[in-house]
Amino acid sequence: TSPLLIVPLVEAGKLLVSLVLYGLSRLTGSTSPHHWEGAWAVGKLMLPVAVLFMFTNSFSFIVIARLDLDARAAWQNSNIIFSALLWVWVMDRSIALHGWVGVCLCMCSACFNSIQHDGTVSADWAVLGQLLVCFLSALSSVWNEEVLKCPAASQLDINQGGILLYSQCLMVMLIASIFIRGPTEELA
Repeated sequence: TSPLLIVPLVEAGKLLVSLVLYGLSRLTGSTSPHHWEGAWAVGKLMLPVAVLFMFTNSFSFIVIARLDLDARAAWQNSNIIFSALLWVWVMDRSIALHGWVGVCLCMCSACFNSIQHDGTVSADWAVLGQLLVCFLSALSSVWNEEVLKCPAASQLDINQGGILLYSQCLMVMLIASIFIRGPTEELA
């Protein structure tokens, strides 16, 4: 199945969950009276995040099709490393020493997966692709959090942020599916 089908279906599912949770919060009265104030500003800030998420999710399927499952599982943990680094550099947060030790151990475990029984190192372009996917995923996540913590988003709850993000992701993928045909079709 093509990523141009799977990714929008997943985003539609997440949008549906956010809409249901938002509706439930409206029924219980836990949503702010100014419930969509700032949504336009947040939506404009979130659009590049949605584009990056959709590119990353689609590219991930291409990498998955070409990477051994054990290597993908091991290198997927590099997302933790990139998230930690971006969290410190972009969000100006600190991580305790034991956190950095955990990050280093995580990186070592991924590297050990590439060492074969005879001592040779096995890494192909798909591993580099997985590293790129992990970096872009971490970047998307940190950027999304930065947007959700901006002043314009102060009136929105997490479900409204989800509605904005997932609807934009869905629109980006639907537009992309109209214009893009190529490497993703060969995975179908």
